Amino acid sequence: MSTGGGFSGWARAPVTAAVACVVVFCLVVEPLPGAAAPSRNDGNDAGGPLDLARARLHQEERDVVLTLRVRGALPPLRSLKLFPSRVGVDDQRYLCLAVESPGIGRRLFCPGGNTRDGRVAVGISSYGRDGAATRRGRIRAGVRKGGDGRLELRLSLSEFRPGRLGWAVLSGWTGATCRPPPERAEGRPRPRRAVARQNLCLDRTPDAGFAGSRIFELRRVGCTRASPLVHHSGSAPGKKIALTFDDGPSAYTEQVVGILDRGGADGTFFELGIEVPGRWAVMRKALRHGHELANHSLRHEPLPGYSSIRATSARIEAATGFRPCVFRPQGGAFNSSVVSAAARNGMSTVLWDVDPRDWTLPGAGAIYSRVVGGAHPGAIIVMHDGGGNRAQTLAALPHIVRTLTARGYKLVTVTRLLGERFIVEEDR
Repeated sequence: MSTGGGFSGWARAPVTAAVACVVVFCLVVEPLPGAAAPSRNDGNDAGGPLDLARARLHQEERDVVLTLRVRGALPPLRSLKLFPSRVGVDDQRYLCLAVESPGIGRRLFCPGGNTRDGRVAVGISSYGRDGAATRRGRIRAGVRKGGDGRLELRLSLSEFRPGRLGWAVLSGWTGATCRPPPERAEGRPRPRRAVARQNLCLDRTPDAGFAGSRIFELRRVGCTRASPLVHHSGSAPGKKIALTFDDGPSAYTEQVVGILDRGGADGTFFELGIEVPGRWAVMRKALRHGHELANHSLRHEPLPGYSSIRATSARIEAATGFRPCVFRPQGGAFNSSVVSAAARNGMSTVLWDVDPRDWTLPGAGAIYSRVVGGAHPGAIIVMHDGGGNRAQTLAALPHIVRTLTARGYKLVTVTRLLGERFIVEEDR
């Protein structure tokens, strides 16, 4: 425990062991195994509710994941400060990931507070060389509190930049056993009303500076194939649902991607081979943002054969570098020949068990009601982003995402719903 200054000095605490860096593979099945190096351990130095025991930072495809443990019981996360103004100086309770890199500068990621839906939020603060913090705002992130003082913070890779990354974990709290806080700097404005200042405890790992790691830009190139070969719903544990969209890519696809991104949802796009030319950019964007591209035949023909399915996968792969893993026939009609043709092309045949029939243009309200009314764990929901006017689907989609998320569902790709994993490649 020590009483270091503001952002420029950071709080210090003893530390041993080496940082867990991302392991480089040319081709891996995600998540990337970032545990080849040991976790960073921290001595029993601070003696309090946020005394750090160990921390590890690693990359899992499109996520940067911090796992840590404190020696005591973690306090309620909503009691933590989202935006500590001057870490190491002010009397406040916080538990933050500090990072620095040439691409993003210096930032703090601090879980705490509340979001509108009652979930734990994560605040981002930037700071300069003078130690002054600038409030940037809140982001959606995965925050999971476990037993024995464990915490997992899962951040989107979009908050980082590929390349070198320095990181540290900082904590602060007040208590009778802590040291008195440092005096306020001369000339610093006095508070409007007097506030009794408690003794301040600080902890940090590593003890000084930043641990070294590296962020890699990765791209999906394929996935493992699920068995059996035909699926109407998913089998992954938990409350997971797959939102799927047929007949694109089209002029509506980018808007669908945007809605899903804003809602923290992943979607699966079953694409027609004839629609691929000229729409490479939105396909790459969808893939880069964590969505899945899938095969819906070349020309939307009934009972497509091997050559149609092969040509569609080839066009998608040529456009994005991703080889589709799942196939859906037109109208859900299939026979053993269709299933065999998809399997010979390395794909499972995926249908659905919730259909709002949005292609009949029943109105945004009807689409919404049919989707949320039929939702259940493992559901595969079929909608459309191509093949006609999809304005009603676009109007219903934000409300669908919000309602399902509020009900505790995680909206995932078909591959994840089937319990399979993506194959990723380092993009150099």
